[in-house]
Order: sequence, then C-alpha cells, then structure tokens
Amino acid sequence: MPIYTKNTPRQDGQPFPSILAIGDSWFWYPANNILEALIRHPRLGDPYRAVQLFGYNGAHVADYVGKGQYADDFRAQLGQVNLQYYSAFLISGGGNDAVSFPDADKGPYHFGLKDDCSEITDPVACFDADRLDQLLGIVSGSIGTLIHDILWAVQRDFRSGKRTNDVNIFLHGYDYAVPDGRGANLGPLELAGPWLAKWMDPAKVDATLSFRKLVCDHLIKSLRDTLAAYDGAGDGRVHFVDSPGTLIATFAQNRYQADWANELHPSPSGFNKIVDRKWIPALKACNYAT
Repeated sequence: MPIYTKNTPRQDGQPFPSILAIGDSWFWYPANNILEALIRHPRLGDPYRAVQLFGYNGAHVADYVGKGQYADDFRAQLGQVNLQYYSAFLISGGGNDAVSFPDADKGPYHFGLKDDCSEITDPVACFDADRLDQLLGIVSGSIGTLIHDILWAVQRDFRSGKRTNDVNIFLHGYDYAVPDGRGANLGPLELAGPWLAKWMDPAKVDATLSFRKLVCDHLIKSLRDTLAAYDGAGDGRVHFVDSPGTLIATFAQNRYQADWANELHPSPSGFNKIVDRKWIPALKACNYAT
C-alpha cells in the first residue's frame, strides 16, 4: 500500500488515504521510518495501509497552525473534500523544534541549554529553565492547536451530516538517543546531521558520551511528558504512543548502534521494533490493528 506525499500524490485507481500523518523525520526518514514500518506490519488493518503524509523536513510544529508557513496547507487537509477519507491522524512533532537552529520567528531555543555548561557536572543543570520552558510551551501549544483543529473539523462535518465515523489521533514520544555525533549518509543535506552536537559543542557540554546521553535523556523525557499530557484528550480520542525506552541504549560493544542508524534516527530494525511494541498495541486498542 502507498504512502502519498505532495511529490507522489494518489493516482487514479489507487486507494484513498485513510490516515493523515503529520510531522517530522521520524515519519519522513529515507528507507525506513515509522510509517514505512507501520504499513508493512502484518497486524495493521488493510483499510489503514494507505497513508497521506503531510509535512516538510525541518518544519516546526508551529509551522502547521495559526499563521505558520504551512498552516494553509494543513487547513486544506481538513477541508471536507480531504477530511472525509481520514479515519485516523498520526502526529510526530517536537523533535525539529528541539534540534533545529533558531530564527527570529521561532525563538532562541538553543536545545534548551545554557550558553556555557563547561563547569556543570549535573546533566540536568545544563538546561536553562526559561529556554526549555519556552521550547516545551510552544510545542505543547502547537500540538494542542493541531488537535483542536482536527477535532473541530470533524465535528463540523458531523453537524453538517457529511460525516458519520469518528476519528482517533495518535501522538508519539521519541526514544533515548545516543548523541555520538553520527550523522546520516545522505549527502550535503540539512537532514544529514549531526544534530545534537550543534548545540552541545557550542554550549561546552562535557564531551563524555555517557554525560551527553544523560543530557539528551532529560530533553527526550521532557518532550515525552509534554506530549503525554494530551493522552485521553478530546473525550478519549487522543492517544499517546509511549515509545521512549524501547530501543537499546547500551554502550558496551556499541550495542546501541543495532537500534540507531545515527544519533537521531533509529535503524530499520529500530523503527520496526517501535512500531511492533508500541504503535500496534495502541492502534489495536482503537481497532486499527489486530
């Protein structure tokens, strides 16, 4: 079954997409990602194997809502013509907000770190409370707006009699990445990374991998807690896929590299593991999988 994108749209004779997936590189990463692993999984229900993937590499969650640069495109997906086909929404967001460089519109997040961590021995103390709060607050507000806009559009179509089936919305956490400086072998692309060292090096974070891992863990947990707060929202139609802690994080013999293709993205087997252990049970609970 296909994953449709702006560059590879649905063609006549192909099934209409029943899922709209919105988000970052965990949905877009080449060769394998959450969506690729999902549509191949034997337990996913056949009606849900056609997916419309919406989003832009490097986009922040706020770009899809309000006056964001892609907000009009997202609103078009919620128009009745497109919305009528969707039974579920998958949202992957917050990662780009944390690791991409700041600009005037998005604010100086700096990965949430202080400017100078050179004398800091507590990984959590490396974070600037105000910067981290700003980052998490904008992610939370933007995710909340995404959820609101989806559910509002669904209710609009219920009221007009153009819709009879309800929807579910699935958010996910990331996993406890190992910031080892490995990028992706994708040529001179921004996606190629590395991503985490861009902030840790200028902030003079202790270069010991075990220390940097704990710094990264704190950010991942903070993002996880921010997104998990929406679990059960929308009268139970919002579901948090609690994936952090699924992948190998053991340094010995570089075992973690079996599950991590680089410092930000799982390997194909890592994505498969997350889908099998976390996504499929969540989807099964809502009758999208067996």
